[in-house]
Amino acid sequence: SATDASYVEDPTELLSSAADVQALLAMVMEALPDLSIDAPHAPKYAAASAALLIDAHNLALDDVLTPEALEPFGMSSHRVVSSFVSALKDARGGNVASVVATWRASSIDLMEVLPGRMADVSGLADWMSRAGLDGLFKPEHEVHRVKAKKMQPVLYAAFVGGTSIDDVLTLIAELPVELRESPEFARAALAANLEFIAKTAPLANGFADSELKTTVTELVAKYASILVVVVNASLEAQAECVFELQAYVWDLASAADGAFPPELLPYLFHTYYDNDVIKEEAFEAWASDSRSTPGYEECKAEAAAWLKWLAEANPE
Repeated sequence: SATDASYVEDPTELLSSAADVQALLAMVMEALPDLSIDAPHAPKYAAASAALLIDAHNLALDDVLTPEALEPFGMSSHRVVSSFVSALKDARGGNVASVVATWRASSIDLMEVLPGRMADVSGLADWMSRAGLDGLFKPEHEVHRVKAKKMQPVLYAAFVGGTSIDDVLTLIAELPVELRESPEFARAALAANLEFIAKTAPLANGFADSELKTTVTELVAKYASILVVVVNASLEAQAECVFELQAYVWDLASAADGAFPPELLPYLFHTYYDNDVIKEEAFEAWASDSRSTPGYEECKAEAAAWLKWLAEANPE
């Protein structure tokens, strides 16, 4: 089709820096609302070229689809978002896992972009279906993703600042119930905890140094009681935390050309399991999940021995 990225002249050779690309795409986004009046498919054509530029210059969706860029589209802004996400999927040859990772890194809140009548789980599911994005992410998670993500630096600051457990629990208790009990909030809390641990312990090096294991064990235990309250909200919340551990360690491995930090993934699995943060059933759910996420198969292989131990240690 005319919107397929392969039919668009490759623009990646025309610009030399990410700043140049951002400036160009900002101009394109500024012009699109008026163009769309006479050419309703203009966002699709623009998105096809923009996807190539985004990938060629390692840009994020937030660099292009800013609130200021989307505001002029009004009630149609959700269609612009779907055009860009679909174009990224096409440009990457249907690599769903990479698109999911790009989307999760964004701060685009579909609950604010979608019209009010669609801003719920069923509306999100309908939007995904109409945009051809079924399976990229779970609508019931997307409802809370951005708001949960905004809490990650708050929790990280509390952990690093040595805030008391009672004070952190009070902070969490003041959040809306739907948010604090969501799988996305559990995932954000675990991400904040990993960030806190990494500030003291160089996790990228793995556990070649046995003393580092002791340090990590102590740091996990320090705020484990908070994570137990948050993560134990549901089995799904716990499983999402295993996906967060996968994503964290896979990012480190990817930065090292696919080499996993020695013993890191199985040891993190075991430490959070040992502190009752993530239960056996959640690891089993993760190991049998059919979602396409970056590094999933590689991480399953990396943790295979530990998963076998877990199964044998807890026979049915």
